[in-house]
Amino acid sequence: MLQKVKMFFIRPAELFRGYVEEPAWKLKLLIISIISGLFTYGSKIMGKDLMAEMLEEKAASMPPEQAEAVRASIPFMNSPMMNIVSAIGGVATIVVVILLVSLVYKAFIKAFKGDIKYKQVLSVYTLAYMATAIGMVAKLAYMYFTGNLLYLNMQPTIKDALFNNLDPFIIWQAILMVFGISVVSGISEKKSTIIVVCMWLVSLSISLGSMMLTK
Repeated sequence: MLQKVKMFFIRPAELFRGYVEEPAWKLKLLIISIISGLFTYGSKIMGKDLMAEMLEEKAASMPPEQAEAVRASIPFMNSPMMNIVSAIGGVATIVVVILLVSLVYKAFIKAFKGDIKYKQVLSVYTLAYMATAIGMVAKLAYMYFTGNLLYLNMQPTIKDALFNNLDPFIIWQAILMVFGISVVSGISEKKSTIIVVCMWLVSLSISLGSMMLTK
């Protein structure tokens, strides 16, 4: 395991080559799920004051009866039970996202004449996603030790969505995907890059679209 962790940072291509014959994704998906749940839980606890402020702002623009109901919900929204529910929701969401995104990646790779199976895509994607998981740990640690809740934005803007998709850990994940897809599916790195860029654009479009719908 330690050898694989070392290879992830210095020779990830060797790990990807192993997925040609032996796909492996379950353990990585479990690790990512746990980290995602802890990040959601920790963010919920550290951001309880931000959540209260946001709800207070919304209440200020509502009729008195609705405003009172919103203010009354603040303790419940910041309760330990809701923190746990949020963490479970975060785990469920990341699992569904990884399974669906891997399926879309498989379709793109097949369209570019790549030879790859769904389990192999899952193996590549979960390994690449470990970069984002490392980012979650780093961000949570930074907020905890500095008290600067830089990565908690209760009311994100379009600019925030763009910068989130240009996160260094997201870019690291994308680079790993380029090499992983090329190594396992047998297509060129140029085609692999096109696939990853297309998926990044899809992700950005979904982020922007969902943000506009909530405005």
